[in-house]
Amino acid sequence: IDADQQTTQDYAVWVRNPPSEYADPQDYYDFFSKFGEVCFITVAKNNGDFIDALAERKALKERLSDLREAGFTIEKQNEERTFLRWLALQMGNVKSMEAMQARVDELDVVIEAMGQKDYQPWRVFVIFNREDDQQYCLSKLNFFGGKELGIDKSLTFKNTNLIVEEAPEPSSVIYTNSQYSETYKYISWTIS
Repeated sequence: IDADQQTTQDYAVWVRNPPSEYADPQDYYDFFSKFGEVCFITVAKNNGDFIDALAERKALKERLSDLREAGFTIEKQNEERTFLRWLALQMGNVKSMEAMQARVDELDVVIEAMGQKDYQPWRVFVIFNREDDQQYCLSKLNFFGGKELGIDKSLTFKNTNLIVEEAPEPSSVIYTNSQYSETYKYISWTIS
């Protein structure tokens, strides 16, 4: 084993089809512990729209804060409006502080509503303490694409045959796409 090249991926698996009714990490911990020492479980939910809204609000708030630190205010910006600035605002190339603050207020309401939604599990990441445990888990759960798992009930999770694979690198997972179905993704790729 090349110790210099060890990453989280070498110790982790992910579940591509977690049952929608099971979002408690303890359930997955109890199941995956039979394959080795589990040190971390993450249940990622299909809340990409929520993540997008939070990121947009954060970016707008930082931009407003930077402008305020530079001495700009909504009133001052309205007073100093030149023809070129007016034109840029009309074309949508620049947002006024007033428009940015209005969008932040709008996002506050949207985010509050999204925070009340019951998002379903999208992927479950299981990180083992040893690479051998990860490999053992994969060998037990991944033969023939999981089609024959029903033979051994100890390998089913709450009567569900899980699709378990080696997890990708954390930086390669696009969580904001979690709300899109596989069908939508395939159609999008085809069009692209």
